[in-house]
This record gives sequence, structure tokens and C-alpha cells, in this order.
Amino acid sequence: MNMNGICAAAAVLCLTTACTKPQEEAQTVDYYRAHPEERRALVQDCANDPARARTRPACINAKAAELRESLGSVQDLPPMGLIPDGDKSGDAKSGDVR
Repeated sequence: MNMNGICAAAAVLCLTTACTKPQEEAQTVDYYRAHPEERRALVQDCANDPARARTRPACINAKAAELRESLGSVQDLPPMGLIPDGDKSGDAKSGDVR
């Protein structure tokens, strides 16, 4: 390989290395659930750039944490009253159809 080829290869290597962005540190969903202020700030930042947010691990995890925190647990919800008191089997009786 001649000197021009070596210089060209070195230039290409330098350009590709310089243009590559370092990977963003992404925390886990549990981390973002435990740090609400950081989570809300990141979710707001991600909402401002939705095209990139779809591929940013930090945005994905922060949004998942926000969703889990906003929904809470199903066990914490009050009864909906769909089953009459006294009939907890959940089976419909033939006379119950209206």
C-alpha cells in the first residue's frame, strides 16, 4: 500500500470516529420510578423531539416509568361494582341478562 492509500484510510477512520456520538447513559425503569423529578424532565425533553425519542433508550425507559407511575397498581383501584354483592363467582345466571 502506498503513502496516499495510508493517508486516505487514516482520514476516513478519523472522520468516522469524530462523527460518532457516544451512547447516552440510560437508567432502568425502576430508577426513573424512584426519581420522579428527573423522570418528568426527561419525558418533557423527549416529548419535544419525538422522532429521536423513539430510539433513545433513556426516553423509552422514562416514558415506561411515567406510564407505570401514572396508572398505579390495579390492586389500588376501588371496586367497580360490576358484580352484585353476594355473587362473587362472576358467573352470569340465565335471569340476569337485560
